[in-house]
Amino acid sequence: MKTRSKTIFRILLTSLALALGACAAKYESLPYEEVSEQTSWSGQNADALAKAAVLSLSQRGWTIDSVSNPIKARLLINGVHAKLRVFVADEKLTFDLSGSMKNGEPYIPKELILYLKASVKENLQNAQKSNP
Repeated sequence: MKTRSKTIFRILLTSLALALGACAAKYESLPYEEVSEQTSWSGQNADALAKAAVLSLSQRGWTIDSVSNPIKARLLINGVHAKLRVFVADEKLTFDLSGSMKNGEPYIPKELILYLKASVKENLQNAQKSNP
């Protein structure tokens, strides 16, 4: 009976370890050479883009260190120490995540960029609705 209990315990422990590992692997990483991503926003001036970017960072829980160009922010989430610089120009944002780390290794969580871009898009649309 003890052997069977030990076997069941080992199976449960292995299942728990696999489940925890799946949770920890939430973010996909870009190859480290691809630390920046540029996005075009047709018809948007730099001021509107900067305001939308800062608002989006704040909404997503980033700590904003600087609002001048480049905007600088950082975030600690799921063991990822993300550092971000957002370069702002007319009709263009460039997101640079160089310096981000996970477990002491260079790591670029691409989902963070995707979430920010979605928030920037939504904030730009909301700004246009309130200022037609």
